[in-house]
Amino acid sequence: MTKTNEAELEERIKLLAEATGRSEASIRADLEDDGTLNLSNEPGSSPDLISQLKEAAELMAVVNQINTDVGDNKILNGNGNSTEVKVETTLEGDAIDRAIDSAISKAEKIKTLIITLMPIIALFGGATLEGLGVVDVTEWGEDSVWEDDEPYMEVYWGCMDPGAMNYDSSANEDDGSCDYEDHDEQLLDIQNHELSLVGDNELKVEFGLMVEGDFCCDDIELIWEIEVNGYYDDGLRRVTLHSYDEEGYIDLEQYWSDMGEGNYHARIEVRWMNEMWDEETTNGVTIEDPEPDPVEGCTDPDAENYNSEADQDDGSCEYPEPEDCEPKLYSIFAMRENNNTTVKVQYDIDCTNSDVYQNVSVQWLAYENGSTNDPYNWTEASHTIHEEEWDEYTLTLGNFTNGSYDLYFYVIWDDSDGNDYIERKWSNVEMESEENDG
Repeated sequence: MTKTNEAELEERIKLLAEATGRSEASIRADLEDDGTLNLSNEPGSSPDLISQLKEAAELMAVVNQINTDVGDNKILNGNGNSTEVKVETTLEGDAIDRAIDSAISKAEKIKTLIITLMPIIALFGGATLEGLGVVDVTEWGEDSVWEDDEPYMEVYWGCMDPGAMNYDSSANEDDGSCDYEDHDEQLLDIQNHELSLVGDNELKVEFGLMVEGDFCCDDIELIWEIEVNGYYDDGLRRVTLHSYDEEGYIDLEQYWSDMGEGNYHARIEVRWMNEMWDEETTNGVTIEDPEPDPVEGCTDPDAENYNSEADQDDGSCEYPEPEDCEPKLYSIFAMRENNNTTVKVQYDIDCTNSDVYQNVSVQWLAYENGSTNDPYNWTEASHTIHEEEWDEYTLTLGNFTNGSYDLYFYVIWDDSDGNDYIERKWSNVEMESEENDG
């Protein structure tokens, strides 16, 4: 053996030691005893390298078949299914991927070892690996997973047809999920939203919901919120559901009763599949507490039924019955004047009760003596009397002719007992002109 061959042998021994984990001395002794790397120099040795290489070739063939089957999904889904399941989306797929990666890593090391050993095997054994039954060691056919020009790539499953609705530009393996159906456009639109005041302090929120497209199979969620004086009250919040299978323009409304004084707005939100599709805030409405009804009653403090809490008089005031005036006639006398052709009466009428006013009517009449016919002459007057004051009044009758007359004076009034009066009478008063006496 030349020095060159010795140097190459030492280099190969070093590589074999690194690849097998044995010492260089053990490798050298193993080769020297029978020219074959088969642990023949050690008792209880393992199978020779050739057997190990055959086993490695079989392992790599199995790895290739697994890789092909996983690509067709045959292992996971049966031989008749190659389109429905993505390996990377299942726990089984993840386990197989890890197994393949491990096998590929081991196979790559074995491949390196084979290429390294080929000159040594040829040197010591005088045979090729193919001759030993390890067929197609470096190529393994055109589908080999370790071709230098086709490195292993991670598989991304998806629709690879650009004409499909769900085309996935990142996919490198088609999973048969391409969808070519032209689905209807979906629409959830709030229209004609309004907040109004109805009834006694009752709010009404109404709007039209335009539903277009297929929302199967989750109901549409409607959120109703009431803002009071600039703040949303969680206690007034409501959530209702609308059936997903009803389409078109749909009228919706909600009521809130017994609302207090304040400024109100309503907010409406439409959600589907936990996503908001539309929201609107309504116009504002103000509720004012109505003016309290007026308290009716007697508002006169002098009345017996005066109501201090009443702010509107209802005409119900009651007063004590006034005491009767009991008019009294003072200082009355009659006299003839103007050559006995005129007679007059002077009088004073007062009330005996100082705090009472009384209307009275006074009559002064003259009848021919003994006559029951109409008065020969008469006059009247009216007075309002109060307290005992000196108020002198005069009534006069004239144009008398010579004769005898009866004179009457009446004071007439109404009291609690009805009509009452005072009468004074002068009988058989002679009226004779002095001119006639001469």
